[in-house]
Amino acid sequence: MGRPIKKVLYFTNVFPSYRKELWKALISLEKIEFNIYFSQKEFQGIGASSIDLFFTNSEKEKLHSIKNINLFGHLIWQRGVLWKLISEKYDSVIFLGDMKLISNWLGIFICKIKGKKTGLWTHGIYGNEKSLKKSLRLLFLSLVDNIFLYENRAREILIRHKFPINKLHVVYNSINLREQSKIYKAHVFEKKSPNEKYYNLVYFGRLTKVKKIDLAINAVIELHKKDKKYKLRIVGNGSQEIYLKKLVLDANAQKFITFENAKYSENEIGQMFMESDLLISPGNVGLNAVHAMTYGTPVLTHGNFNNQMPESQIIVEGFNGLLHKEEDLNSIQEKLIQWFSSSLKPWDREKIRNNLIKYYDPIAQAKIFELVLN
Repeated sequence: MGRPIKKVLYFTNVFPSYRKELWKALISLEKIEFNIYFSQKEFQGIGASSIDLFFTNSEKEKLHSIKNINLFGHLIWQRGVLWKLISEKYDSVIFLGDMKLISNWLGIFICKIKGKKTGLWTHGIYGNEKSLKKSLRLLFLSLVDNIFLYENRAREILIRHKFPINKLHVVYNSINLREQSKIYKAHVFEKKSPNEKYYNLVYFGRLTKVKKIDLAINAVIELHKKDKKYKLRIVGNGSQEIYLKKLVLDANAQKFITFENAKYSENEIGQMFMESDLLISPGNVGLNAVHAMTYGTPVLTHGNFNNQMPESQIIVEGFNGLLHKEEDLNSIQEKLIQWFSSSLKPWDREKIRNNLIKYYDPIAQAKIFELVLN
């Protein structure tokens, strides 16, 4: 007789549409029965994707609803989690690695009492945490048996904090690779004469202060004075939209810096990235860097990894992007000139894409979970 299938419960906050291929891969694993618990309501600005069209009826049986309840504006309680942990049969549990989820702390202790393995799916440590926050986060991470991380840098930081290597597992991150691959392969790239070609830059994401989009705008305005081939396309909505549009209007830069509403259709997003020569995100980059490179589009962002998202680690300078000095307008301009200079080896979309999808693949991610949990 073969080994019995292990039952795993995964508690997270919400189901964003970019997770659908990963979740399908997880609940389709042969050696593990993966059950996912999440809220179907919007949470912290992320909308829950509909599960109706992408999952079969048998797959939907492994997707379960819980409720996020806001406490005092900063903490979250997930109603239904503790009852599931007490009443359900399972071998191990993975919690979302957000220590503001108070139910997670209690849930971990319930699992310990029942003798069940626990894990956190988390960014881990950024490196910029204040003393108290860092101590709390390290304590939280130390409570579980396995830690699933998005990148190697967080793993290295935790190793320096004496975490056992065998409990740290890098699972990377991904969006919907198969859907994106179909769009990428169907696209015909236009070959333009270098004399006709504009440098098409794009910012794609929420228009918030932390993203430092004003730095991208000011850099392009300055560069445009010397070389009128620079164009910037800002795609998204957010709290800084009025301010950023005024910045462009005051500089009379509307002809080469344009704004578009947020895009959610993968066809539109794919077309946008493939029309762009570079994704620019002066504040930080997250999954938008993965998204861009899935279509072979390189990325420019800052190189202070203490203030970056884990996905910034995929940038290899000169190959799939560049890193500028944090909050340095001159550095951004220099890096843009460097990237588009004739002295820099021309980048190749296919090479950028192939380098990314070796690791940032939902099926590859799911296999790592299966190997660890089985």
